[in-house]
Amino acid sequence: MVEEEVEFEIESRQTARERIFHMFTVPRLRVLGLSLLVLLAGINLLWLDPQPLTRILPLALALFTYGFGSWWVLRRWFAVLQGKWDLGLCFLIVDVPVWSGVVYVCGAERCWFSYVLLARVADQVATRFGRVLFFAHWIPLNYLAMVLCAQHFGHQVEWRGELCKALVMYIFGLYASLTARTAARLRRRTTMAVRAARQALKDLTAAREAAEAASRVKGQFLTMMDHELKTPLNGILGFSELLIQSPTQNLSEKQVRYLNNIHASGLRLGNLVSGILDLAQLKSGDLKLQLKAIDASRPLMLALHAVGDNLKSRSLTVDSNLGELPLCQGDPSRLQQVFFQLLDNAVKFSPVEGQIQLRAEHDESRLRISIRDSGPGIPLEHQQRIFEEWGKVDFTYRRLQEGAGIGLALAHQLMVLHGGRLSVESAPNQGACFSVELPIS
Repeated sequence: MVEEEVEFEIESRQTARERIFHMFTVPRLRVLGLSLLVLLAGINLLWLDPQPLTRILPLALALFTYGFGSWWVLRRWFAVLQGKWDLGLCFLIVDVPVWSGVVYVCGAERCWFSYVLLARVADQVATRFGRVLFFAHWIPLNYLAMVLCAQHFGHQVEWRGELCKALVMYIFGLYASLTARTAARLRRRTTMAVRAARQALKDLTAAREAAEAASRVKGQFLTMMDHELKTPLNGILGFSELLIQSPTQNLSEKQVRYLNNIHASGLRLGNLVSGILDLAQLKSGDLKLQLKAIDASRPLMLALHAVGDNLKSRSLTVDSNLGELPLCQGDPSRLQQVFFQLLDNAVKFSPVEGQIQLRAEHDESRLRISIRDSGPGIPLEHQQRIFEEWGKVDFTYRRLQEGAGIGLALAHQLMVLHGGRLSVESAPNQGACFSVELPIS
């Protein structure tokens, strides 16, 4: 129903525009053209081919009577004949004999004014090819009829020159017809391009709406996952930790091992859920940093403390030589998250009884903290892929390791959000060195 109302409103507006065009615009243009015609005829009669001035007055009266008469007919009969007759085209056809009569009054075969008839062809170029081709034939025929009439009333006619004039008019009309056909093709192509652009715009709008709907669904899903997964997960972690810390004589060695596995799996799942939520917030622009001037060694030490149990279980040593660090701009909790991810990877990939090195250097504008492990290293062709979401390398080796491949991607985007940089230098069998660069406060 709404679409039908819109179509009806569009048709009504188009009909109103056509009515205004034929009843007001076309008559004004015709009166203007006839006024110019009278002016040119007066110039011809007074200076170029002097004749009695009394001849111009009946001519002007006849032309203006014709102009206002055509306006009255259009005003009176346009609504009645709309869809049956094209009154505008009818008057254009009648204009040609009227103009030919003006040429006859201005001196017939001696009048240079005959070429004004070409204007009637020229002003149709922007319409249709068939209409222009019709006027290309109609105008020379009217001119020859006017010359025959002049000869009949005693004028001396030089037929060779008059036929040349008619031929020039005809050739000009044919050329205008070709121009009109080219213009029509360009209009069709333009119309097709506009329609294609409108369709593409509709498709883009539909795709945008679909993307927005998907984004809303994703947001709802993430909200649900944050609540529905973390709530029972916190219960699993809490109760498993309570059982682990209970008197060991109540549990067998196998049960303790199982509880440790449950707790470790719960922690991994919790880290995965938190990482996915953080990535989603980063993409949507909802994750905001609390930037302030901090000592970057503090979140680094807190992250190192968090991986302390894993360091002990793998008999890893830490060679730390940070020195005194300048204050830098950062979010303490997010930097701790980045350092924890890098240290956790270093622990997982370093061999038993291996070593992890912590180094720091700075200049006037940047602070650089490096974490080097003694693991298998990363081939050069894979070093950028590890910063992609779900990106992993050396899948045979990684099957033995924990993680879903989002930790480094999240750390990389957090550093970009800090206005810093996370980079890696590595080679096969020579370990990997991850460097965090931060702007100095």
